[in-house]
Amino acid sequence: MSRPRPRSTASTGELNRTGAVGVSEFFGSSPAPEPLDTDLATHLWYGTVSAAVVWWRHHPEQSAQEMTARFERIFAVLYPQTAAAGADRP
Repeated sequence: MSRPRPRSTASTGELNRTGAVGVSEFFGSSPAPEPLDTDLATHLWYGTVSAAVVWWRHHPEQSAQEMTARFERIFAVLYPQTAAAGADRP
């Protein structure tokens, strides 16, 4: 009989599945996706999310809204063309 997984492990598994699907969909829209490129991007995504969670645990005073705004600012610096396109949206 297997023991139920702790909630955090189940949540991590679901986040990983969601991330893998999102990365696959993103790369699937390219003309000739390379499987290893998709695999590396998935690992980069996991690492980014994990780092953000660890950082947030070190800064529990930050609200979800503050974290969202922080990510928006960081992504605007990393991907200015995407931020500029998003500025046109209501």
